[in-house]
Amino acid sequence: MKKGWVILGAVALVLTITAGGFAGSRLIGSADIKDRSIKGKDIASNAVGARLLADGSVGAADIADGSVGAADIADGSVGAADIADGGVGGAEVADGSVGAADIADNGVGGAEIASGAVGAADVATDSLGATQIAASGVGGSEIADGSVGSADIGDNAVGAAEIASEAVGSGDLSDDVFTTLSAGMRIFGATGGSFKADAATETQGVVASFPVPASAAPATIEVIEATDSTTTNCAGSFALPSAASGKLCIYTAASPTNVTANSFAATAVGKFGFKLTWTSVAAGATNVEATWAYMQS
Repeated sequence: MKKGWVILGAVALVLTITAGGFAGSRLIGSADIKDRSIKGKDIASNAVGARLLADGSVGAADIADGSVGAADIADGSVGAADIADGGVGGAEVADGSVGAADIADNGVGGAEIASGAVGAADVATDSLGATQIAASGVGGSEIADGSVGSADIGDNAVGAAEIASEAVGSGDLSDDVFTTLSAGMRIFGATGGSFKADAATETQGVVASFPVPASAAPATIEVIEATDSTTTNCAGSFALPSAASGKLCIYTAASPTNVTANSFAATAVGKFGFKLTWTSVAAGATNVEATWAYMQS
Protein backbone atom coordinates (compact mmCIF):
# COMPACT_ATOMS: atom_id res chain seq x y z
CA MET A 1 0.00 0.00 0.00
CA LYS A 2 1.14 3.34 -0.84
CA LYS A 3 1.91 5.76 1.90
CA GLY A 4 -0.32 8.45 0.43
CA TRP A 5 -3.41 6.24 0.56
CA VAL A 6 -2.76 5.42 4.21
CA ILE A 7 -2.72 9.06 5.15
CA LEU A 8 -5.90 9.78 3.25
CA GLY A 9 -7.62 6.82 4.96
CA ALA A 10 -6.66 8.05 8.39
CA VAL A 11 -7.96 11.51 7.67
CA ALA A 12 -11.24 10.06 6.44
CA LEU A 13 -11.58 7.98 9.65
CA VAL A 14 -11.00 11.02 11.87
CA LEU A 15 -13.55 13.04 9.97
CA THR A 16 -16.05 10.22 10.29
CA ILE A 17 -15.54 9.93 14.08
CA THR A 18 -15.70 13.72 14.49
CA ALA A 19 -18.91 13.94 12.52
CA GLY A 20 -20.36 11.15 14.60
CA GLY A 21 -19.40 13.02 17.78
CA PHE A 22 -21.31 16.14 16.71
CA ALA A 23 -24.32 14.03 15.94
CA GLY A 24 -24.21 12.40 19.43
CA SER A 25 -24.09 15.67 21.38
CA ARG A 26 -27.42 17.10 19.95
CA LEU A 27 -30.05 18.06 22.68
CA ILE A 28 -33.18 15.88 23.08
CA GLY A 29 -36.34 17.84 22.22
CA SER A 30 -40.07 17.23 22.76
CA ALA A 31 -40.29 15.68 19.32
CA ASP A 32 -37.77 13.02 20.41
CA ILE A 33 -39.91 11.92 23.43
CA LYS A 34 -42.93 9.68 23.07
CA ASP A 35 -46.13 11.05 24.58
CA ARG A 36 -46.74 9.94 28.21
CA SER A 37 -43.47 8.02 28.27
CA ILE A 38 -41.82 10.03 31.13
CA LYS A 39 -42.60 8.63 34.60
CA GLY A 40 -42.23 10.18 38.06
CA LYS A 41 -38.98 8.25 38.60
CA ASP A 42 -37.55 9.93 35.49
CA ILE A 43 -37.92 13.46 36.99
CA ALA A 44 -35.39 14.70 39.53
CA SER A 45 -36.62 16.13 42.87
CA ASN A 46 -37.62 19.83 42.66
CA ALA A 47 -37.08 19.73 38.89
CA VAL A 48 -40.61 21.00 38.08
CA GLY A 49 -41.17 24.67 39.00
CA ALA A 50 -44.08 27.08 38.65
CA ARG A 51 -43.02 28.16 35.13
CA LEU A 52 -43.43 24.58 33.90
CA LEU A 53 -47.08 24.34 35.12
CA ALA A 54 -49.87 25.62 32.92
CA ASP A 55 -52.30 28.02 34.61
CA GLY A 56 -55.16 26.15 36.23
CA SER A 57 -53.57 22.77 35.57
CA VAL A 58 -53.10 21.76 39.24
CA GLY A 59 -56.30 20.49 40.91
CA ALA A 60 -57.16 19.30 44.42
CA ALA A 61 -56.34 15.72 43.46
CA ASP A 62 -52.77 16.83 42.58
CA ILE A 63 -52.08 18.31 46.05
CA ALA A 64 -51.11 16.08 48.96
CA ASP A 65 -53.18 16.40 52.15
CA GLY A 66 -51.68 18.99 54.51
CA SER A 67 -49.13 20.20 51.97
CA VAL A 68 -50.54 23.75 51.50
CA GLY A 69 -49.66 26.13 54.34
CA ALA A 70 -50.31 29.81 55.02
CA ALA A 71 -47.12 30.75 53.15
CA ASP A 72 -48.54 29.11 49.98
CA ILE A 73 -51.79 31.15 50.02
CA ALA A 74 -51.88 34.75 48.81
CA ASP A 75 -53.33 37.29 51.23
CA GLY A 76 -57.06 37.78 50.69
CA SER A 77 -57.32 34.86 48.26
CA VAL A 78 -59.49 32.58 50.43
CA GLY A 79 -63.21 33.46 50.33
CA ALA A 80 -66.32 31.97 51.88
CA ALA A 81 -66.76 29.63 48.91
CA ASP A 82 -63.31 28.11 49.64
CA ILE A 83 -64.14 27.19 53.26
CA ALA A 84 -66.20 24.10 54.09
CA ASP A 85 -69.21 24.45 56.39
CA GLY A 86 -67.94 24.18 59.94
CA GLY A 87 -64.36 24.42 58.72
CA VAL A 88 -63.42 27.40 60.90
CA GLY A 89 -63.33 26.88 64.66
CA GLY A 90 -62.25 28.98 67.62
CA ALA A 91 -58.62 27.98 67.15
CA GLU A 92 -58.65 29.48 63.64
CA VAL A 93 -60.05 32.87 64.74
CA ALA A 94 -57.67 35.45 66.21
CA ASP A 95 -58.69 36.98 69.53
CA GLY A 96 -60.66 40.19 69.04
CA SER A 97 -60.87 39.75 65.28
CA VAL A 98 -64.64 39.18 65.04
CA GLY A 99 -66.70 42.39 65.06
CA ALA A 100 -70.38 43.19 64.79
CA ALA A 101 -70.11 43.33 60.98
CA ASP A 102 -68.90 39.70 60.96
CA ILE A 103 -71.92 38.34 62.85
CA ALA A 104 -75.21 37.67 61.08
CA ASP A 105 -78.47 39.00 62.52
CA ASN A 106 -79.67 36.62 65.24
CA GLY A 107 -76.38 34.75 64.87
CA VAL A 108 -75.57 34.80 68.59
CA GLY A 109 -77.75 32.80 70.97
CA GLY A 110 -77.55 31.86 74.62
CA ALA A 111 -75.21 28.95 73.87
CA GLU A 112 -72.65 31.38 72.39
CA ILE A 113 -72.59 33.70 75.42
CA ALA A 114 -70.49 32.82 78.46
CA SER A 115 -72.24 32.89 81.82
CA GLY A 116 -72.03 36.36 83.34
CA ALA A 117 -70.45 37.82 80.20
CA VAL A 118 -73.22 40.31 79.40
CA GLY A 119 -73.26 43.44 81.55
CA ALA A 120 -75.41 46.56 81.58
CA ALA A 121 -73.06 48.26 79.10
CA ASP A 122 -73.72 45.47 76.57
CA VAL A 123 -77.50 45.91 76.57
CA ALA A 124 -79.12 48.64 74.48
CA THR A 125 -81.58 50.96 76.19
CA ASP A 126 -85.13 49.56 76.18
CA SER A 127 -83.98 46.41 74.34
CA LEU A 128 -85.17 43.94 76.99
CA GLY A 129 -88.85 43.22 77.38
CA ALA A 130 -90.81 40.76 79.46
CA THR A 131 -90.35 38.01 76.85
CA GLN A 132 -86.53 38.24 77.13
CA ILE A 133 -86.51 37.74 80.91
CA ALA A 134 -86.91 34.29 82.42
CA ALA A 135 -89.59 33.76 85.06
CA SER A 136 -88.18 34.83 88.43
CA GLY A 137 -85.04 35.96 86.59
CA VAL A 138 -84.98 39.40 88.22
CA GLY A 139 -84.21 39.62 91.92
CA GLY A 140 -83.60 42.47 94.31
CA SER A 141 -79.92 42.66 93.39
CA GLU A 142 -80.84 43.34 89.73
CA ILE A 143 -83.14 46.27 90.54
CA ALA A 144 -81.64 49.70 91.16
CA ASP A 145 -82.82 51.53 94.27
CA GLY A 146 -85.82 53.71 93.55
CA SER A 147 -86.29 52.36 90.02
CA VAL A 148 -89.65 50.64 90.55
CA GLY A 149 -92.65 52.95 90.36
CA SER A 150 -96.39 52.40 90.72
CA ALA A 151 -96.68 51.79 86.96
CA ASP A 152 -94.31 48.80 87.33
CA ILE A 153 -96.41 47.04 89.98
CA GLY A 154 -99.49 44.98 89.06
CA ASP A 155 -102.84 45.46 90.74
CA ASN A 156 -103.03 43.67 94.10
CA ALA A 157 -99.39 42.57 93.73
CA VAL A 158 -98.27 43.99 97.10
CA GLY A 159 -99.51 42.24 100.21
CA ALA A 160 -98.56 42.25 103.87
CA ALA A 161 -95.58 39.96 103.17
CA GLU A 162 -94.09 42.56 100.79
CA ILE A 163 -94.29 45.45 103.27
CA ALA A 164 -91.53 45.85 105.85
CA SER A 165 -92.56 46.22 109.49
CA GLU A 166 -93.57 49.81 110.31
CA ALA A 167 -92.70 50.88 106.76
CA VAL A 168 -96.09 52.53 106.11
CA GLY A 169 -96.70 55.88 107.77
CA SER A 170 -99.59 58.31 107.72
CA GLY A 171 -97.96 60.16 104.84
CA ASP A 172 -98.23 57.00 102.72
CA LEU A 173 -102.02 56.82 103.06
CA SER A 174 -104.40 58.76 100.87
CA ASP A 175 -107.09 60.86 102.56
CA ASP A 176 -109.86 58.46 101.62
CA VAL A 177 -108.01 55.17 102.07
CA PHE A 178 -110.25 54.18 105.01
CA THR A 179 -113.57 55.77 104.15
CA THR A 180 -115.35 52.43 104.68
CA LEU A 181 -114.39 48.87 105.42
CA SER A 182 -113.79 46.57 102.48
CA ALA A 183 -115.12 43.03 102.36
CA GLY A 184 -113.14 40.71 104.62
CA MET A 185 -111.59 43.51 106.71
CA ARG A 186 -111.70 43.06 110.52
CA ILE A 187 -111.76 45.73 113.21
CA PHE A 188 -111.39 45.32 116.96
CA GLY A 189 -111.81 47.49 120.04
CA ALA A 190 -112.73 47.85 123.72
CA THR A 191 -115.44 49.71 125.59
CA GLY A 192 -116.89 50.11 129.09
CA GLY A 193 -116.54 52.37 132.08
CA SER A 194 -117.70 53.14 135.65
CA PHE A 195 -121.13 54.62 136.19
CA LYS A 196 -123.44 55.49 139.14
CA ALA A 197 -126.89 53.96 139.34
CA ASP A 198 -129.47 55.97 141.32
CA ALA A 199 -131.65 52.95 141.85
CA ALA A 200 -131.94 49.22 141.22
CA THR A 201 -132.74 47.97 137.71
CA GLU A 202 -131.56 51.24 136.25
CA THR A 203 -130.52 50.95 132.59
CA GLN A 204 -127.08 52.27 131.82
CA GLY A 205 -125.06 52.21 128.63
CA VAL A 206 -121.95 53.22 126.70
CA VAL A 207 -121.35 53.95 123.01
CA ALA A 208 -118.34 52.55 121.08
CA SER A 209 -117.26 53.92 117.70
CA PHE A 210 -115.73 51.92 114.86
CA PRO A 211 -112.27 53.20 113.84
CA VAL A 212 -113.44 52.87 110.23
CA PRO A 213 -117.12 52.99 109.25
CA ALA A 214 -118.71 49.76 108.07
CA SER A 215 -120.29 49.71 104.64
CA ALA A 216 -123.65 49.36 106.41
CA ALA A 217 -124.98 48.89 109.96
CA PRO A 218 -124.14 45.41 111.34
CA ALA A 219 -127.16 43.18 110.80
CA THR A 220 -126.24 40.71 113.55
CA ILE A 221 -124.97 41.69 117.03
CA GLU A 222 -124.27 39.21 119.83
CA VAL A 223 -123.16 39.87 123.42
CA ILE A 224 -121.20 37.01 124.96
CA GLU A 225 -121.06 37.37 128.76
CA ALA A 226 -118.21 35.76 130.67
CA THR A 227 -120.50 32.95 131.83
CA ASP A 228 -121.97 32.28 128.36
CA SER A 229 -120.86 29.70 125.82
CA THR A 230 -119.48 30.92 122.53
CA THR A 231 -121.49 30.67 119.30
CA THR A 232 -120.77 29.90 115.67
CA ASN A 233 -120.77 33.60 114.84
CA CYS A 234 -118.82 34.63 117.96
CA ALA A 235 -116.22 31.97 118.75
CA GLY A 236 -113.72 34.30 120.48
CA SER A 237 -113.27 35.55 124.02
CA PHE A 238 -112.73 38.73 126.05
CA ALA A 239 -108.97 38.21 125.67
CA LEU A 240 -109.12 37.35 121.98
CA PRO A 241 -112.28 38.71 120.32
CA SER A 242 -113.33 37.43 116.89
CA ALA A 243 -116.35 37.57 114.60
CA ALA A 244 -117.70 35.76 111.57
CA SER A 245 -118.29 37.67 108.33
CA GLY A 246 -120.95 40.38 108.76
CA LYS A 247 -121.20 39.84 112.55
CA LEU A 248 -120.49 42.15 115.51
CA CYS A 249 -119.45 40.21 118.62
CA ILE A 250 -119.10 41.81 122.10
CA TYR A 251 -117.36 39.95 124.93
CA THR A 252 -117.83 41.18 128.55
CA ALA A 253 -115.22 40.76 131.24
CA ALA A 254 -115.80 38.45 134.16
CA SER A 255 -117.50 39.73 137.33
CA PRO A 256 -118.82 43.15 136.32
CA THR A 257 -119.69 45.33 139.35
CA ASN A 258 -123.38 45.82 140.26
CA VAL A 259 -124.69 44.50 136.92
CA THR A 260 -127.69 42.22 136.62
CA ALA A 261 -126.78 38.88 135.06
CA ASN A 262 -127.75 38.44 131.44
CA SER A 263 -128.92 42.04 131.21
CA PHE A 264 -126.40 43.08 128.54
CA ALA A 265 -127.77 44.11 125.15
CA ALA A 266 -126.38 45.98 122.14
CA THR A 267 -127.77 47.94 119.20
CA ALA A 268 -126.09 49.38 116.12
CA VAL A 269 -125.42 53.10 115.84
CA GLY A 270 -125.74 53.15 112.10
CA LYS A 271 -122.58 52.01 110.34
CA PHE A 272 -120.38 53.92 112.79
CA GLY A 273 -120.52 51.79 115.96
CA PHE A 274 -122.84 50.38 118.62
CA LYS A 275 -124.34 51.03 122.05
CA LEU A 276 -123.90 48.49 124.88
CA THR A 277 -126.51 48.61 127.72
CA TRP A 278 -127.10 46.80 131.02
CA THR A 279 -129.17 47.18 134.22
CA SER A 280 -127.94 47.73 137.73
CA VAL A 281 -128.58 45.33 140.60
CA ALA A 282 -128.94 48.18 143.11
CA ALA A 283 -128.21 51.86 143.54
CA GLY A 284 -124.52 52.64 143.43
CA ALA A 285 -121.54 52.38 141.14
CA THR A 286 -121.47 49.94 138.24
CA ASN A 287 -118.36 48.90 136.40
CA VAL A 288 -118.30 47.26 132.95
CA GLU A 289 -115.48 46.23 130.58
CA ALA A 290 -115.90 44.60 127.17
CA THR A 291 -113.98 43.90 123.97
CA TRP A 292 -115.49 43.55 120.51
CA ALA A 293 -114.77 42.42 116.94
CA TYR A 294 -116.47 43.04 113.60
CA MET A 295 -115.80 41.57 110.16
CA GLN A 296 -117.13 43.32 107.09
CA SER A 297 -119.11 41.02 104.82
